[in-house]
Parts: sequence; C-alpha cells; structure tokens
Amino acid sequence: MGQFPWQRDYYAQGVNTLVEAGIRQTIFDIQFMDNSEPSVNRESYKNLLTKTSEREAVNRDDVKDVLIDNDKVLSASIKKTKGAIIPYSFSQAKIPDLITDEKIKSEREKAYQHFRARASIPVPKDKIREFESLVDNTRVQLAYPIPPVINSAELFGYVDADADEDGIRRDIRLVRVFEGNIYFNMGLVMVMDMCEVPKESVEINPGKNIVLKNAVDPQTFKKSDIDQLAKDYIAVSHD
Repeated sequence: MGQFPWQRDYYAQGVNTLVEAGIRQTIFDIQFMDNSEPSVNRESYKNLLTKTSEREAVNRDDVKDVLIDNDKVLSASIKKTKGAIIPYSFSQAKIPDLITDEKIKSEREKAYQHFRARASIPVPKDKIREFESLVDNTRVQLAYPIPPVINSAELFGYVDADADEDGIRRDIRLVRVFEGNIYFNMGLVMVMDMCEVPKESVEINPGKNIVLKNAVDPQTFKKSDIDQLAKDYIAVSHD
C-alpha cells in the first residue's frame, strides 16, 4: 500500500470489502479533518495522452476524469456502511478560520449542523448546573471531520484523552459537555451502536454512572438496562 499516510480511496476499498463481507460495524481511528489531494486515474491519463499524441479532440470530461476526488470516493463508501463511526476531537487551541468563500462557508456550516445533531444531545435544561462538572475548560474548539465525510456518516465519537502530569494517558472521559451539548467518546458510541441504544436513551448521572436504557444484548438479543459503565470504567482505568 506504500508509505503512510495512504490515499483515501484505499480506505474506501477496504470499507467496500467489509460491506461486501457483511460487517456490522466499521470504526476509523484516523481523523479526516483536512481535504486530501486528488490522485491520478492512470487509465484516464493514458487515454488523454493517446488522444493528444494522435491529435484527437479532447473534451472536458477527458480532463476531468484524470483526477480522482479521494474524499468523495471515501465518503461514498462510508455512506454504504450504515454503521461507520467517524472520529473527531476537541482542540485545546483555537484555529483561525481563513476561508472567505461564502458558498464554502455556508456548505461547511450545514455539515457542522448535521454533525452536532448526530454526535450530541442537549444538556437537560433542568440539570445545567449538575452537568457543569463535565465541562473541560481546556477544550476550546471542536475539530470537525471534513464536510463530505460528515454528510455521509451517521455516527461520531471523540478520541482525545487527558494526560496525567507525566504525559501518560490513563483515563478517558466517556462524555464531555461542550457549548451546552453532551458528546460521547468513541468507545462508548461503539457500545451504544452494538447494543442498539440511541444517544437519546443514554441516561447520564454526573459523578455517579451512565445508563444505557433498553440495551440489546448482542449475544442473547434480550433487552435490559446497562448501568455498570462507571464502575467498570473506574476499575479498569486505574489498574
């Protein structure tokens, strides 16, 4: 596959293979925060060279087909999965917005609205003070995936973690509150998806536990509440 980072159409090929195999869940551990460069379609390039060398007419499509929009190819494959989980993160520094094109800014904002609707739920109005403990003031900005990926995906989970004083990450936050909304860690989103629990059915009790309501056991297919997340998490994260 060559040297990393790989072209995004490689990921698309992998995802398509998984879809054909009937995979239930696909998780990416790479954040697609920037647009990638297009790659060359070798066959189209050869065809273009042949036409120009033989002085044949070259039309717009001949030129257009030479370049492959790998972000578009990846997004199309993600849309096929219905169960791809896309990572994002919270930044500890604000990144200035340098885009001035109004059309691009409008399309991007629509994608971000879709992201926030799919990735988070509002803090309950009667529990705003209670949820203040889940706000991390060191996180000042959302680092979004690129709009084509956002628009093709249904599930998102954040992947940033907190480091201890020695630089080692021993704990993760299962949920974060940012600008009035509750966001979910990727590991938790994986469990929610596997147990068919929509984010609206997650009960969060800050400082106590997280309850997945009406969760489907993937082996027995029986439904019950899962309320051991906090206890299990604390035991594992400090071992």
